[in-house]
Amino acid sequence: MKECFWNGTSLKGEANDFNIVSWLIEEATRKTK
Repeated sequence: MKECFWNGTSLKGEANDFNIVSWLIEEATRKTK
């Protein structure tokens, strides 16, 4: 969803997904702490 807005044009869907996953993990770790 946010991938399109981030780069404007989703050239590498896999890279965007990885960035989103890593961001979600960071948010999760922040909430747990």
